[in-house]
This record gives sequence, C-alpha cells and structure tokens, in this order.
Amino acid sequence: MEEALFVFLFLLIWLVVVFAVIIAVGLYILKAIAFQKLMRKFNYRKSWMAWIPFAQYYALADTAAEGKSTIKFFGADAPAWLFKFWYLFTYVAAFIPFIGPVAIAVFKVLILGNLYRTIYARAEKRTLGSRTAL
Repeated sequence: MEEALFVFLFLLIWLVVVFAVIIAVGLYILKAIAFQKLMRKFNYRKSWMAWIPFAQYYALADTAAEGKSTIKFFGADAPAWLFKFWYLFTYVAAFIPFIGPVAIAVFKVLILGNLYRTIYARAEKRTLGSRTAL
C-alpha cells in the first residue's frame, strides 16, 4: 500500500514538473515572438537575437538606443552599455546575502522599465517625458 502511494506521489510530482516546464517554454516563446516583432517594427537588423536568452536584452537595449551611445534614464544620459549588459550585475548581486535578490529585482524593474518606456514612447511618437510610469 505504501509503495502505491509513493508511486502515485512520484507521478504527480513528475506531472507538475512537466506542466511547469511546458508553461515556461511557452511563455519564453511568446516573449521571443513579441521581442522579434518589436525589433522588426523599428528595423533592427539583428531581430533573430530575440530567440537567444541574454542576447534578447542586449538587442532590446540596442533597439531603444537607436545607435546612440546614451539612453535617457530619469532625465539624465546614461551609457547605453549599462542597459545592454545589465544582466551581468545580477550574477554579481546573486552572491550578496539578503540584499542581493532585492537589488536584482529593483535593478531589473528600473532598467527594463526604462527600456520599455523608451520603446513605447518611440512607437507612439511621443516624448519620453510623457511616458513616466515604469
């Protein structure tokens, strides 16, 4: 009887893991399709980078920068490389106990929020000041 319960629990856990992996892969594919369409809209030549996990953030920042060396960040000019390679900060911050995960979350919201704001402002042909919400 205990053996049957163990097998049932094992199969149940296995099904949950398989379902979670299917959902994760599906969400990644949807994100890659969205990034690729966005990059094509702005005539970014390397839109295929949307399918490579970390290259998609580089390409998103490159699309937002429009070939310039700076990107507006809270009214100031920040170097574009900071936005292109922000995810490297997460590797370093992961080793900081307690503060690291919070710092990663805050940095991700600030960087990606600013990139999305910049791209949406360009898409709607408005100024960055009119798109202030992250």
